[in-house]
Amino acid sequence: MLAASTAVIASSVQAAVAAEAPPVLIMPLGDSITEGQGGRATYRYWLWKDLERAGQATDFVGSMTGVYEGSPAYSDFDQHHEGHWGGRADEVLAQVGGWTSAAKPQIVLLHIGTNDVLHLQTVESTVQEISSIIDTIRGSNPTVHIALAKIIPSNFHTAETQQLNAQLGSLAAQKNTASSRVLSVDQWTGFDSRTDTYDGIHPNEAGEKKMAAKWSAAVSTLVQSTPPPPTDTTPPTVTSVSPAAGATGVAGATNVTATFSEAITATSLSGSTFTLTRSGETSPVPASVTYNATTRVATLDPSADLVAGATYTAVVKGGAGGVSDVAGNPLAADRTWSFTV
Repeated sequence: MLAASTAVIASSVQAAVAAEAPPVLIMPLGDSITEGQGGRATYRYWLWKDLERAGQATDFVGSMTGVYEGSPAYSDFDQHHEGHWGGRADEVLAQVGGWTSAAKPQIVLLHIGTNDVLHLQTVESTVQEISSIIDTIRGSNPTVHIALAKIIPSNFHTAETQQLNAQLGSLAAQKNTASSRVLSVDQWTGFDSRTDTYDGIHPNEAGEKKMAAKWSAAVSTLVQSTPPPPTDTTPPTVTSVSPAAGATGVAGATNVTATFSEAITATSLSGSTFTLTRSGETSPVPASVTYNATTRVATLDPSADLVAGATYTAVVKGGAGGVSDVAGNPLAADRTWSFTV
């Protein structure tokens, strides 16, 4: 009984530590096999659930959300990704620097090459482009880890896919370093395009789950080598406001908005940290304040129309007790602007 109790305690401690650890930033990167199609779960869903059950704090990152043409079968997962329907390696290479600079992934799950094979690109050119993708990703983060897939089979060009996969395995070994792992993930073996796809190319639920299981094992391996994300000490800024500073003839029913440079802690925005005051008065106008996390826009909605001919001053409070980002950094100073109705 003592041994069993000790095991339970150890398990609870591990779960608590995992819950407190910062999430690992993971970018699923590739083509339609990564993006998925409307009505499909995608491997990303099953991977998210696998990692969740394992107690791994995870943040999927990328400029894309959801799936191609419609909605995914399930919505209860982080839907960010960088899968691009129809994408070839050369097309991903042209954009990946911007994607990874913006999202700052710590681990990249790279499954690319299917469309190159289908479009009769040479194996040599595709491998060179994938090598350059890895180099470009490292340009954004020299310690990024990359899980490089041997791509799943399709019902087409089997010999060419096998040739590509053989070279991708070698490429992973060549690119692997102690500080930036490149781990070969064999998505080919055990995957049957006749039973694990719905169209000979894209995985059905069985195929998605097979892919997710192999990605999950790769993430588990790479997390051990992943340094924690750098501490965020950069204060947010207000990047734009509406009405504009100095605007005249503003409609009385206008709402006042402020757009932020990064995600803001919603609870730091309130009627005391985002205010609107009529010239000559000391108390702010009664208003409600809301925040849209997707657009990073705070909106101040006055309870009554603003008075024609009056000048109003809006203030987004900075400093201690002011508006802060999700890391707790407040605006460096108040952002103040005025306009006339």
